[in-house]
Amino acid sequence: MSTTSPKHEIVAFLIELLSPTRPPTASSLSGETELEALSLDSLSRAAMLTELEDRYQVELGEDEVLRCMTVGDLAELVVGTRTNTNGRGR
Repeated sequence: MSTTSPKHEIVAFLIELLSPTRPPTASSLSGETELEALSLDSLSRAAMLTELEDRYQVELGEDEVLRCMTVGDLAELVVGTRTNTNGRGR
């Protein structure tokens, strides 16, 4: 039985979500794909973040998101935010 880590699950979701925005020169998306290389406009970026926040029930800070360089970094941020939210006990 194969279990997927939360980070890998989120990376897979992001790849599915971002695939339509993949530049024609990029062969495929992965956790190492740089977000800047996707050339997301502000509307696309806001839509992506809304999808993430809704699906994983998190609230992502703009400053934290701006520090994310890759798809994997963004997934780690979501995992960390979920852990912090769940750990509050409220």
